[in-house]
Amino acid sequence: MENQTSKSVESENRTVRQIEMTKHSLDQIRMFKEKTGMTQARIVGQLVDWFMELPFEVQISLITSQGKTNPELVLRGVKGEKA
Repeated sequence: MENQTSKSVESENRTVRQIEMTKHSLDQIRMFKEKTGMTQARIVGQLVDWFMELPFEVQISLITSQGKTNPELVLRGVKGEKA
C-alpha cells in the first residue's frame, strides 16, 4: 500500500519504492531471499514486473482473489471514477 510518506528514487530505467506488506509476506520474501541469494528489492521488483505484464482481467482476478479488495472499486479507480 502506498501512503503519502512513501519515498521514491528514480533512475533512467528503474524506480525504487518503499512498500507496505504483512509480516507474513516479509517473512516469506526473506526465506525466498535466503534460498535464491536475490535481494528483497529485486524479488519484489520482478514480481511487480511480472504482474504488470499480465492481462488486465488476470490482474483484477489476482488482486481480488484474496477477498480483501472490492473489484468494483478497483475497476472504478482504473476508469478514473470516484469511489
